[in-house]
Amino acid sequence: MHAIDSSVVGPVAQRRFIDYFTAYTQAVIDEAADRDTNARRQLDDYFVLRRDTLGFRPLYALMVLELPDEVVHHPAMIEMEICVIDMLIIDNVRFLSGDSWRM
Repeated sequence: MHAIDSSVVGPVAQRRFIDYFTAYTQAVIDEAADRDTNARRQLDDYFVLRRDTLGFRPLYALMVLELPDEVVHHPAMIEMEICVIDMLIIDNVRFLSGDSWRM
């Protein structure tokens, strides 16, 4: 069974999805390690970690589908991606309760 239907999602989007999902999985492991040790990250480090643990990037890979890497990795696109993710993080944090280890 294929997790991604290759008749709908092409090889570029599949590669991006796998790359982003791998980063997501590693970030969740790092977040769990922080929680286990009661570690508190500085704000910049927190945002770097949360950009991957939020889970937006695997979805983003499917949103941009087969756009060439030159477009997806253009500095303006990367900046927009980070801005969107950061807004989602801030909104998410606003609604969290009892999860003070993160910030």
